[in-house]
Amino acid sequence: MDVFSLGVVLYIMITGNWPFQKSGDNFHLAFLKDPNHSFAERELEIETESISLMCSMMAIDPDERPSIQQVKEHKWMQLPRACQEEVKDYYY
Repeated sequence: MDVFSLGVVLYIMITGNWPFQKSGDNFHLAFLKDPNHSFAERELEIETESISLMCSMMAIDPDERPSIQQVKEHKWMQLPRACQEEVKDYYY
């Protein structure tokens, strides 16, 4: 399982933006160094737990990335989610 790519997809789904142009570029390194600042620069308010998950998934060193099982067990993945009725006005 390509956890790095899933981290990128998660970032895009949450923010609507690409996190960087390519792995290891200045945007990627800045995101990994200080993700809260990276989100603040883009004027995005993101849950701390989702930032934690995205950072771990997009770690430069593959050995530092979580397994897919660890991703599924991450605290942010366990939080309650909105149902379709709660978000329909945003997307329909």
